[in-house]
Amino acid sequence: MVYEVRRFSFSAISWKKISFGLLFVLATSVATAAGYTAVALWQRYLVPLEKTEDKYVGWQVYFNEQYALGLRYPEDWEVKEVAKEFVVFTFRGAEITTEQSEDSTKAPRDYITLEVKAAGDRPSTECENNQLSCSFYTNDIYGEKTANPESEIIFFTKGGNDFSFIFHKYGEAGFASSAEGGASKYGDADFSKIFEDMNQSLRFVTDETNTGSGS
Repeated sequence: MVYEVRRFSFSAISWKKISFGLLFVLATSVATAAGYTAVALWQRYLVPLEKTEDKYVGWQVYFNEQYALGLRYPEDWEVKEVAKEFVVFTFRGAEITTEQSEDSTKAPRDYITLEVKAAGDRPSTECENNQLSCSFYTNDIYGEKTANPESEIIFFTKGGNDFSFIFHKYGEAGFASSAEGGASKYGDADFSKIFEDMNQSLRFVTDETNTGSGS
């Protein structure tokens, strides 16, 4: 039996086909990675931005110059700065129907306050010691959120000062907006949702954040 020995020749390989194959695999990988990246960026940045824009359309902006703290509040609310350390947010032009008076026009008792005081020598909170234990976060602000039948409280610290953003609730229903002929019922609305949107807009404005886009 005679065996024929042939030498392997690299010239017999179709390098052109291999090159096209490698380019196809590389292009497919790049396209897949780009697709995942685009979806991730859309979910992380564009979707929250769209929601933020819808949420705060028409809202007003309050900025406390002394503490460089800003937030948004509804266009039909008003703010009273009793002091830089004590600010009150209330619904404007509200009406409540009472049995004592036929016209009975007064402001609702539900309101929101921003209160500031020096932290002093108080013990550090668990949130201050470990941010993983914080129950509140927005715009680089870490804090604690608590609630009881009378109030909802956001507490956080910055620059040696304690900030308390508080929703004082009395459950008083029946007052309506004077806009649109009083058709908008605020007494039955969820003030907790308004408070939630307001506290999510809290932001300390620095040179860095002021150059970026705010919520």
